[in-house]
Amino acid sequence: MRLPALVLASLHCFHCLSQRFDIDPIHQELDGSFRSQVEVALARLGSILEQERRPQWPAGVQHRYEDKFLLAELATRTAVASVAKLFEVLGQGWFQTLLAHARKANWLRFSACEGCVFLRSQDAEIQVGAEVKETETSTSAFGSRQRETSVKMTTKVQEHYWNWTAHWSIEAASDSLDASSASVEPSLLQNGDQSKTIKTVTSPPAERETPKPAHACSSTLELDISWMQDRISNGVVEFTINRSAADCRTPARNAEILLALDFSRRLHDWAQSVQETLQSQLEPGSLDRVLSSQNDVFKPVLALFALEAGRKLVLSEDLPTVLSAYDRSIRHWIGELSKSTSPENGSDASDAGQDMSLLTFVAALTQMQNLVEQLSSTVANLEGLLREQLIDAIGKELRPSDFGEYMEFHGRQLLSDPFQPKKFVYAVRRPNHHPEGSMSLESPGQGSASKAIQSFTLHRREGHAMKVELNSAAEVTLRGEHYLHAMVFHQFGHADTQTLQLVARARQLSSFVLLVGKVQAADKFEPAAALIIQNKDDLTIPLLLETMPTPQEFLDAIHSLSPEQQRFARAFRDMQLSSSVFGLCIIQIKPLMEKVLNLPEDSLTKEIQLTQELTELFVRYQVPPDLMSYDGDAAATSSEKVRSVKQHVSALQDTIASSRKKQLQEKEEEAKLQNMNTCGSETCTKEDMPPLRAMRMERTVHVQPLSYARAAPVYERMMQKARTLEDASMHATEPRRLKHDSKRRTHEGLEQQQQQQQQQQQQQQQQQQHEQAEQSGHQPRTNQQFPLHGSNSGTIDYTRLPHELNDRFLKQGEGLKLKATTIKLGHHWRRKQQQGLVGELEEKILAPPDQKSETNRAFDLLDALSRSGALELGNTSMHIMIAATHCFDETLIDAVVKQNINPIESMERSLLIVASTIHGQPASGMLHAKEAGRFRDSFPELFNALST
Repeated sequence: MRLPALVLASLHCFHCLSQRFDIDPIHQELDGSFRSQVEVALARLGSILEQERRPQWPAGVQHRYEDKFLLAELATRTAVASVAKLFEVLGQGWFQTLLAHARKANWLRFSACEGCVFLRSQDAEIQVGAEVKETETSTSAFGSRQRETSVKMTTKVQEHYWNWTAHWSIEAASDSLDASSASVEPSLLQNGDQSKTIKTVTSPPAERETPKPAHACSSTLELDISWMQDRISNGVVEFTINRSAADCRTPARNAEILLALDFSRRLHDWAQSVQETLQSQLEPGSLDRVLSSQNDVFKPVLALFALEAGRKLVLSEDLPTVLSAYDRSIRHWIGELSKSTSPENGSDASDAGQDMSLLTFVAALTQMQNLVEQLSSTVANLEGLLREQLIDAIGKELRPSDFGEYMEFHGRQLLSDPFQPKKFVYAVRRPNHHPEGSMSLESPGQGSASKAIQSFTLHRREGHAMKVELNSAAEVTLRGEHYLHAMVFHQFGHADTQTLQLVARARQLSSFVLLVGKVQAADKFEPAAALIIQNKDDLTIPLLLETMPTPQEFLDAIHSLSPEQQRFARAFRDMQLSSSVFGLCIIQIKPLMEKVLNLPEDSLTKEIQLTQELTELFVRYQVPPDLMSYDGDAAATSSEKVRSVKQHVSALQDTIASSRKKQLQEKEEEAKLQNMNTCGSETCTKEDMPPLRAMRMERTVHVQPLSYARAAPVYERMMQKARTLEDASMHATEPRRLKHDSKRRTHEGLEQQQQQQQQQQQQQQQQQQHEQAEQSGHQPRTNQQFPLHGSNSGTIDYTRLPHELNDRFLKQGEGLKLKATTIKLGHHWRRKQQQGLVGELEEKILAPPDQKSETNRAFDLLDALSRSGALELGNTSMHIMIAATHCFDETLIDAVVKQNINPIESMERSLLIVASTIHGQPASGMLHAKEAGRFRDSFPELFNALST
């Protein structure tokens, strides 16, 4: 149900008033100064009421939630009635005229004009500066005598006299000036005139200038008082809050209060503007006296913000008494103001001639603004009371992390065991083997504490094949188990989205490969990074969460776009949803090594050194696996096969060592040649050279060539050593080269056979699909209903799941701000790595260049283990992750206090929508029996929708 248009237009008024009167619209904590003002008003109220009466601050009296609505209603009635009292103080009964013609005159219209007319000029002399005393000394026979004289400096000026007049008026009108026509002529309610003589002085030949505008009128200021007129009937203010309305949140947030605050804001702005316009007509100092003395005026709205035990808690029956006290206080205040401007109290005679009706009107305007401030402060502090009571009940101010902990606890109470969210922590292991390591998705806590997040999980023991492109020439196939994870996060207010981190740890003498990236299609996994985790590595990858607009927000945004623009926006959103599927894959190294080297299963389990040597050969030297694989008798024992592989590895290492030794020797010969070229000896140093030659060598930019006679012996020795090494290398590697060529040819034949078999299988599967489609009478569809709950090994397009969740959010998530969420990799990773088997762990930050290097190393290993895609990588663990975020507009406490919602129930609905989609079960089948009845009673429509 939506708010009426008028209510929606006034939703901003509370925030406007809060900013204007220094009220925090977000936290709404109790204002200490407000409470002190209430205590002062209650003290004055106690002197008015009977002696035994003791009204108190509301928090000090036991009361119900309903009593806060009564306090809000009483504060509004008091403010309206007090404004009416101010109009009565203005006299002439014009406000009664407005009430009697509520349907004909509901606009107050203020206008003011002023003019200045020249009267006369006259010449005058005025003193310039201070008097100067001069001393004159005279001498005679009788002695000397001094005489002082005063000298005044004067100048001739012209004095100009002006007659300044001002006029202001208030009219009652039936329509605003913006209306096309008025049905009733405006009627004058009250006016006033001011007149005084102004003197200006000029020095000839300067021309006189008008001290005030010759004629000027201010903008007409209008105020619609129809809301106030509708609230007053037969002299009594009527105001109630519809508690049963769908938009009624709290005593401070409902349509009626919002309209009252909207009128209060407009009244405040109108009164302030009129006061600023009339300020030029007041004598200097008059407005300051009005503002400084109004603190002594009785504050009726604050005086009734109280409860009294032992009687009717709310002081509604005391409203007439309070209004009478306010009327007396106002009249006494205005009387004191009039006395302060009389000549008997030392005021200037011009002050005494001032129009008292103008001063009374300005005083009434300042009180209107003060009453609005009282009302807005009272409404705001009602929420402060709710906030304070909620925090007292819980014992602390809750944070989003506290809410997350409760939802973990509540999930176990809400859902039956098979459907409860599970912790995202998985061991990397083969059946009946000790774990190689672990992988977890964690939420960083305070300090170093982190906690694994929870997700709805669906496990498939044999998932369909997923393809990964290592490079432009190699594509590998992953086969193994699939885990589908669906996570529901929460976000309160404008806080940052929840942060996650992927943590992968390897045990000592263990290793595996980690791939992280996006699931781009039903059978396509695109890794953004890959790492080899081994030997107590501890890797932490930060994950970033980005939310999309809700389905309803998206539809609202494109509603007024052109068809072409809508199609563009829909296509882009489809891409965003499909790209929001995050994936990670765990690939164990030892089983794949055994497969690619033609070794029996578990033959490398205890071959730690051999496994590490093989990894180095694959990654560092990119040696093809065919050069090390077993190609002997298939009936040989496991130890014989391993021994054969070790021999191949040893031979390769000898070859690599020989090559490295040769490179070192060549560098040594180059160094010797350079020494011969500079100083004539193979082992000379700079100290062995003559000083002049050493200085020349330091200054020489390039090396001078040797003569052939001196260089010939060096060249001869270098060439002889190179020929010797080359011959030895050829004799050592010739038998192995022949054997490797034979193995390569055998392997190429096997590869061709495997490719032919795969092509035949694919053709048979396509033929079967077309035959089934012809029998059913239609062609195969690409976007089918999400088949999560059918075959345990059939192909599933995980990229369609975000679209199905998006549709369910739109149809079943009314009132919920559930946003599809994309998971992305952070920029800087952290890895703790051990140097050697007994070394200490050293932490290193992996920047993007380091991540690229690690990815290349992992891809080189996978390329070798799969023979560049010829072999499938089996026994993998694929984790597919889909996320949604439930967004609340306010902070956790403010969502409860301001919006009067229970975030727990909102999260329950979101969790059930996601769980029902993932598990394919009705709500009645997932909820505990006692929770199913409660949920059905609280949300019958959603329960029925999730049960079909």
